[in-house]
Amino acid sequence: MFLELFIKVLPLYLMIAIGYFGGKHLNIDNKTISKIIIYLTTPIVVFNSTFRVNLSFSVILIILSFFLISTAISLLALFFLKFVFTDARRNILAFSAGWGNTGYFGLPLALSILGPDSEIIVVLAVLGMQIFFATAGVYITAIGHFSPKQAIQKILSMPLLYTAILGFVLNYFNLFKELLEMEIYESFIANFRGGYSLLGVMLIGFGISKIKDFKLDLKFISFGFLAKFIVWPVLLMFLIFLDKNYFHLMNNYLINGKSGANLVYQTFLILSLVPMGANVVAVSLEFNIDPEKTAFTIFLSYLFAIFYIPLVLSILMPILS
Repeated sequence: MFLELFIKVLPLYLMIAIGYFGGKHLNIDNKTISKIIIYLTTPIVVFNSTFRVNLSFSVILIILSFFLISTAISLLALFFLKFVFTDARRNILAFSAGWGNTGYFGLPLALSILGPDSEIIVVLAVLGMQIFFATAGVYITAIGHFSPKQAIQKILSMPLLYTAILGFVLNYFNLFKELLEMEIYESFIANFRGGYSLLGVMLIGFGISKIKDFKLDLKFISFGFLAKFIVWPVLLMFLIFLDKNYFHLMNNYLINGKSGANLVYQTFLILSLVPMGANVVAVSLEFNIDPEKTAFTIFLSYLFAIFYIPLVLSILMPILS
């Protein structure tokens, strides 16, 4: 599994390396790149997700599950980290605790292990996390620098909040759905999605390239890893246990007329193991919270995940089969 996983995610590491080269030798302004990601590419990608998704109880349940899980973990991290950090590092770590690389990393990983039926589950989970990004994630990060009122104003200044709402409204009332059949729309979205992925991952390399006085912050790295690689899988396995044995909510998710609950559980497990989200670097740049340190920590999480994911999946996946 290690070799298969490495081959699947190798392009991500190449993007990071290219980003590092560009930041080091071409004097690329990573602050500008972060603004492009947050204010231009992400809103379009989020709109497409909310506009395209087929709304049903099981679909909304998966979206809501990942939104609530991300928000809960982030809020818990924010509370406990106040005993460790007294500055805004607490906020960016709390945000990163709720935001994982479900899209760039989780999707190819799930497809390679579980097959094409897992794709829509990953897309729905990503959508739930994007809603977290647009709301609780921005607020939790912003209150490191601003008052609660100003943090809410920061949320309201984020275009991705409005594009998400617009997509849901058009979807619910079945308006302009003919766009989904138009090649020009698909080409437009594909270009934005590609830019979103490319810039998001390359920004890690840009961030690392700006490190001048390197100091290994083991406390920062340790708490980032604890949230992403311990808290997430433990919590997800606990919730899977509850649903599988008591609530049976995921039995509503159907594949070819049959319950796809086991596939949902397995996909959730895979997504709980992915490394820290690349767009955390963009947020740290936007709020000026240790972007270089954040980028380096996320890069380490990518390296760690290559060995960690096959090990954990080999132990836990048979339980969910």
